[in-house]
Order: sequence, then C-alpha cells, then structure tokens
Amino acid sequence: MALPLVKILDFGLARMTDGDVYATQVTEIGVIKGTLPYMSPDQARGNPEAIDLRADVYALGVILYEMLSGSRPYDVTKKSLVEAVRVICEHPP
Repeated sequence: MALPLVKILDFGLARMTDGDVYATQVTEIGVIKGTLPYMSPDQARGNPEAIDLRADVYALGVILYEMLSGSRPYDVTKKSLVEAVRVICEHPP
C-alpha cells in the first residue's frame, strides 16, 4: 500500500525589494494581507523590517502543529483583531 503524497504550496504575498525599481508600490494602511492564524508575531505586529524567511518557517510550523494536533496553536477565530494579535505575540502556543 502506497503512502499518500503530501505537498505544501506557498502562495504567499510578494514584497517589493530595492531591485523592483520599475514596479509601482501601492500600500493600504490598516489592511492585513495574509491569514492571521498563520502569521508570525513579527508579521502580526506589522513590522516589515523583521519579516523574512523565518515568517515562512513559522507558518510551516503552524501547519505542522495543526496536522499533528488537529487544532491551531492559537484560537483567534472569535477574537477582535487587536486581541488576536496580542494572543499571537504574547501567549505560548
């Protein structure tokens, strides 16, 4: 019996870098881009300088946690945005 094949695809959000000189940058202040329960604390805080490859590793960890336990590390579904960010940033999973 063959084991099922698991694939994780990252359709994450692109971020402009200094090399993207010909692109037009449009920002929306106060708009969250992404799925809050999978955001790293730095990403949830909205600190763009601190967001790098580690944010993707964190999101992968959330996915693995969810696969193994059947729930996400943080239940933020019924919380306000401010409370959800506080939970992600201050509470251990």
